[in-house]
Amino acid sequence: MQKILIFTKYFYPGFKAGGPIQSINNFVKSMDESLEIFVFTTDRDFLDQSQYPGISVEQWVEYNNALIYYCSPQNLKIKTIRNILRSVNYDKIYLNSFFDFYFSIAIILIKLLFFRYTQDIVLAPRGEFSKGALGIKTIKKRIYISVSKLLNFYRRITWHATNSSEAQDIISIFGKNINVNIIQNFPKGIPPLRHIDGRKNKEEGHLDVIFLSRIARMKNLSFALKVLKNVSGYIDFDIYGPVDDVSYWKDCQQLMQSLPDNINVDYMGVLDHSKVVETFKEYDLFFLPTLGENHGHVINEALLGGCPVLISDQTPWKDLDKENAGWNVPLSNRKKFEDIINFLVDQNQDYYIEISKGINNYIKKISNTKYLKKNYYSLFSN
Repeated sequence: MQKILIFTKYFYPGFKAGGPIQSINNFVKSMDESLEIFVFTTDRDFLDQSQYPGISVEQWVEYNNALIYYCSPQNLKIKTIRNILRSVNYDKIYLNSFFDFYFSIAIILIKLLFFRYTQDIVLAPRGEFSKGALGIKTIKKRIYISVSKLLNFYRRITWHATNSSEAQDIISIFGKNINVNIIQNFPKGIPPLRHIDGRKNKEEGHLDVIFLSRIARMKNLSFALKVLKNVSGYIDFDIYGPVDDVSYWKDCQQLMQSLPDNINVDYMGVLDHSKVVETFKEYDLFFLPTLGENHGHVINEALLGGCPVLISDQTPWKDLDKENAGWNVPLSNRKKFEDIINFLVDQNQDYYIEISKGINNYIKKISNTKYLKKNYYSLFSN
């Protein structure tokens, strides 16, 4: 049995850091006993000042079919990571960031300096090489990329991309002569049909819209607010998510003040992950004009809640309109976003009964966990 040592900054029971937590958690749950999994992570959630309640730190604890090591901030050191690498009898290391120092860069350096090889490393950049992501803190990122290429830090590792666009992003930086495997993330599950699941009726002339994500430039909340400024009908727009970028949030709050009277906006705070799918059932549209997602677990969760999605074209979720599950629209076409929302405002429950069927069929179509298990096992067995 292959033994996999995973490094990820945030893990269950955390949820505020978004997609990467869900990616690893779904992976751990889905692989059953086909892999022996160890997860090294921190003892608290994104932006939290205190550790998760009821956990044991600085030791391996059982979670499903894995062992988890929750590390406190005071012990998150090079020495600790080196000890973990020496003490775990792993076959492969699975990194879930390219730029994070302790959970990626330090591991690469330790392996090169003390172990003299890196070919047992699989690295998933989790969307960090997308155009939108590289546009944030650009100088620091470009410097490290240049240094790492100059010194050949990554010449022997295996790359994991979750879609073809991310694979192309990796190749555009590190060249064609690298080992890139494209395997999508595990989906969360299959939803019940929305119209028989106790959801409230859709009213003509009114639209309940939700934004659920980190409040950061990458998620593009300001674009959503600008779109809503030019739509008709009565709209309730609820915003959920931790404030990652305070300066950006202030800009968004100013935009909220400029909205017309037919648009009501409320900030709902951080939503516990256990309530996400149920919350989506109370909305008519999930609006996420993101600058880039390597997967977008929250999009999957919206669909699980039977909620159609309106997203940018910067995600792997394509042709949603053909599947009758939502829309993916270029960010350059703001009017198309406005037209879709205006269309939905005028729809009634009959339309939502039909779109719920489309969402259900689409989720079933993309949920092939048996195939994914085979591919992931192959990724870590090579």
